[in-house]
Amino acid sequence: MKCNISYLEVPLAYQLKKWDDSKLKENMFLTADPLYKSIEIEFEKLIDIIKSDYRQYSPFEFAGKTKKSDNWRNDNQNIIILDIDDGLSIAEAKEMFKNYTYLIATTKSHQQMKKGIKCDRFRVIMPAVKVPVGDEYFEFTRALEKKYPFIDEQVNTKTGAFLGYAECEYWYNYGESFDCGALLGAYRRAQRAIIKEPVQSKTKERNTPTPTTYEEIDIQAIKSRLTREIVADIVRSCGYEVNRKFMFKYRQDERTPSASISPRLLIKDFGGDLSTDVIGFLMEAKGMRFKDAVNTVGEYVGVVAS
Repeated sequence: MKCNISYLEVPLAYQLKKWDDSKLKENMFLTADPLYKSIEIEFEKLIDIIKSDYRQYSPFEFAGKTKKSDNWRNDNQNIIILDIDDGLSIAEAKEMFKNYTYLIATTKSHQQMKKGIKCDRFRVIMPAVKVPVGDEYFEFTRALEKKYPFIDEQVNTKTGAFLGYAECEYWYNYGESFDCGALLGAYRRAQRAIIKEPVQSKTKERNTPTPTTYEEIDIQAIKSRLTREIVADIVRSCGYEVNRKFMFKYRQDERTPSASISPRLLIKDFGGDLSTDVIGFLMEAKGMRFKDAVNTVGEYVGVVAS
């Protein structure tokens, strides 16, 4: 199985004369030079690219070997890279992606104190099929972020790239290739699933006004005032313990949290089928009617029925 990848290798002369403690991150101006090479490599040998303190790598290609947005292209992309800084352990990742072919490799900050947290930090690299091309790819990355809220979305850009680490630990697994098209299709269907207004009863007199949910409460006004912290408070009010990473155990028999509140305020249980906003969560978790769930959320943000 061959994969397409591009990488920057810091010239040896630069390493010897100008390098500061081998920290590519602090010398990013190098990436403006025409140093990026695009290669096809056996999946088993990907680790040879990753195991270096003097490399930066990407699943994309860059025209003229220069990494900038105008030169970006992904016509030949056949791998995806998930960057995980916290919120998921390596053991959990192995279980989650056990049906896929993957390479998991730790980063330099793995089990190091960073932002007050010491935890597993690593990347999951998977061969992929039906990878969307062009700007549609970034709709796919939004779908990835919805499904896997623990990934670092900051690198999901045209110039997002990854630093190598010579002393990384790594693990290979063999299974299916990741189907990007299936995930994007599911995401689009979810986006089209809008809440419709209740149908007015035909038994009411034509001139008797029957207020709809939309008339009683401005749902968009509610959602515009929501924050991740407020959503976490609402989830806690349902009896769940939400940690500082906005993750919680949705099922009683779980050893580790499987559900998360994403930065876009989607509540997703990546161990099951739950994927909804906070209104839908109240309906699912507490059995509330739609109107009552809207009213409950509205009370948290100060928007009440008129």
